This record gives sequence, structure tokens and C-alpha cells, in this order.
Amino acid sequence: MKSFLYLIYSDLGFMIGKSSDIHRRFAVIDTHSPIELQLFRVYRIEKNSLHEKRLHKQFESKQIRNGWFALDMADIHEVDSYMTKNKGVRILDNIKKVIKGGEGLKMNFKTDNEHPLDQYLEKLEKSVERLKRALEGRDTL
Repeated sequence: MKSFLYLIYSDLGFMIGKSSDIHRRFAVIDTHSPIELQLFRVYRIEKNSLHEKRLHKQFESKQIRNGWFALDMADIHEVDSYMTKNKGVRILDNIKKVIKGGEGLKMNFKTDNEHPLDQYLEKLEKSVERLKRALEGRDTL
């Protein structure tokens, strides 16, 4: 059976998840998201549930909510290293596509002079407001 671990990028952060059908899984997440998402990295790996749990634990101090994390490029390299050590094979890397799209990949806001933390927080607040407006009138997510 196919086992995949993926990273999805958005302006809010990265989702670390697992799936046996990555294209279907991304389509479901993307369809239900009020903000633009990018399938950022995909790795083929056995026991994807185990590795997803380990990575969630490794980055729990950067957890935003559920499977979403505020990762920077150093963290992405840690994920790459972890996956390589555990016989994971990277089969998709969309960093160039993300960098070319829109305003580019904006990570590590505390040290990024082009995109200071204040700008990031302002953008995050706007995204949260858009999400609230999209969810108005719904009883559940």
C-alpha cells in the first residue's frame, strides 16, 4: 500500500499530514480552505502514521492548531533530514513554485528583514477575518 507524508504551505503556516492517496487528500483540504494552499513537499514512506506523529511531536512548540505549524526553512530541512534517515523518498518539492508565486515564500519572520513580524501578524489577522466571514452562519467547521 502506498504511504505518503506531506507538507502543505499557506500564508498561515505548514500542515504536516499523511495519506495513502495524496492527490485526493490535497483536493479535499484545498476545496475546504478559504485561503490559498500549495502542496509543498511529498515523501513516500512506510508507516506514515508513525512518522506524522513523530514530526508533530518534534515541532509541537511551533504548533498553530492541529496539524498546522509555524515552520521556517531550518525546520523544513529538519523534516528532510528526518525523512532521509527513515528511508523516506521525497517525490515532490514545490519550493520554486511557491517562491515564484505571489509575494513568495515568507518564512522565519523573526529574522526576515523583508517581511518583518508585524507585517506577518497583520496578514494573519486579515486571513483570520476572511475565515470568520466565510464561516458565518455555520454551526460547525
